[in-house]
Amino acid sequence: MSETQVKITGNFEAVDENGKQYHVVEHTLFRKTTTADMAFGDGAVEEIKEYKLANGKTLRQTSVTEFEIESDGTKIRRLQIE
Repeated sequence: MSETQVKITGNFEAVDENGKQYHVVEHTLFRKTTTADMAFGDGAVEEIKEYKLANGKTLRQTSVTEFEIESDGTKIRRLQIE
């Protein structure tokens, strides 16, 4: 059995090569998997990060500080790491 929860876990500013700024929202998918053979309370928790612009456009992470807007290929860079 698998249960998934999505939570906003961060946000930051990013900039493209022309200086245009973007607000990025980090979502984390927490997926807990259990089986009938596991004791109560046991299970594996997997965390998957997803990044979107504030307007909902999806980003593809290409490095720790760089992302690409999937809809148009614009490359953006995170301004600071928290």
